[in-house]
Amino acid sequence: FADIDNSPGGAAGTRPNLVDSAPAGLSGTPLYVEAKAIAAEGLALAKEATDARDNGDDETYKLKGAIAKAKLDTAFEKVSPWLLDIQEAYPNDRQVARIEREVERWNRALRDVRMIR
Repeated sequence: FADIDNSPGGAAGTRPNLVDSAPAGLSGTPLYVEAKAIAAEGLALAKEATDARDNGDDETYKLKGAIAKAKLDTAFEKVSPWLLDIQEAYPNDRQVARIEREVERWNRALRDVRMIR
């Protein structure tokens, strides 16, 4: 049990210690920057779509939601292979963790519009 992190910030050894093993500027990789720009458009549209749904405007929800879904799907398709590569190459890296959190944010927005056809 000597290798378990029971520090106040850890949760009984479940919290990995993040390190700086990836090269600086990983989040500036052109592929990720491009995917992030596409996702930003999708996030904005998903917000507009869910706001419309909350206001009872199903037509706008379906229209903007479908476009948001397509943009977020495109961003995922662009970044997914690269993300898997960097996760394998740099486990427990701070930059990779930030990128993972950003991609998870895209996924949360996608859940709101996923069922739109």
